[in-house]
Amino acid sequence: MKLFDRLSWMIVKRRQTLPLAVNWRRVFVLPTRHGYMVALAILGVFAIGVRIQNNMLLLMAIALFVIFMFSLIWSATNLDKLQFKLIGKPQLFAGQANRLDVQPAGRRRMNDIWLRVPSGSDRTSSELAGPKTALPLSYVPEKRGRQSLPAIMVETRFPFGVARAWTFIGAGDVLVAPKPDFSAYRQHFHFGTRNQALDFAGEQGADGLDSWTPGTPLNRISWKHYAASDKLLQKTGDEGGSSAVHFSYQAVAHLGHETALSILCAAILQAAERQLNFHLELPDQHFKDLTPGQIDKALDALALA
Repeated sequence: MKLFDRLSWMIVKRRQTLPLAVNWRRVFVLPTRHGYMVALAILGVFAIGVRIQNNMLLLMAIALFVIFMFSLIWSATNLDKLQFKLIGKPQLFAGQANRLDVQPAGRRRMNDIWLRVPSGSDRTSSELAGPKTALPLSYVPEKRGRQSLPAIMVETRFPFGVARAWTFIGAGDVLVAPKPDFSAYRQHFHFGTRNQALDFAGEQGADGLDSWTPGTPLNRISWKHYAASDKLLQKTGDEGGSSAVHFSYQAVAHLGHETALSILCAAILQAAERQLNFHLELPDQHFKDLTPGQIDKALDALALA
């Protein structure tokens, strides 16, 4: 019983410290059902060779046993150096189902490698055909912050199918933003009719003009200069930036730290959806005049706040 508890502890310990790349020394290997049958047949050939004193049968049994043992090692080394990297930078939110894609790396060739990844409450199996195969993951983080992606179970029966080698590998860490609270943000941040008025006010003039950069709201473009010179220029200065909305942590800090971050997360998502620039003030960080294309920077800050 103590030996069983010790083995269980070792397996759990290995799964808790998931490596980012497979090391064949950390791979579990056991014979398959056919492997046990082959081992029994080799043992039978060896016993018959000893019984009738036939050197050829003994050499054959020893050679088959060596090949069988090497097949166990080959199965483990078939997974060596395999790793996974995240494709792109997805926006992840706590308490919500998020889909992200990972891609295998570290190996040029995939020999009979199968993956088992969590998909909802079940684990789905798929064959890894090549290094460019995209593997979808379903991930529901429980809380915000820096979180580890779900474990990926990798297994193979290469080369002869007499042994099954498997291990667990991680795909790295991701930043998870707070769960957006859209119902509460409307009670503390209002930028409906007021912002529409600011949008029209921003067309009257600006302190200066600069070259237009992608991601800047269209209401900051000087259309008069565009009609005259056929060149896109954006307004700068206080008046030109009047369409930017301001979100401060202090305005909702009395509701609690996590609730305040959830409200701010919903607010910046709404601002990005309306193509508005925004200012974000956190207790230890301040972001000024962020464009909708820079929302990832604000979400990462909320995840680590």
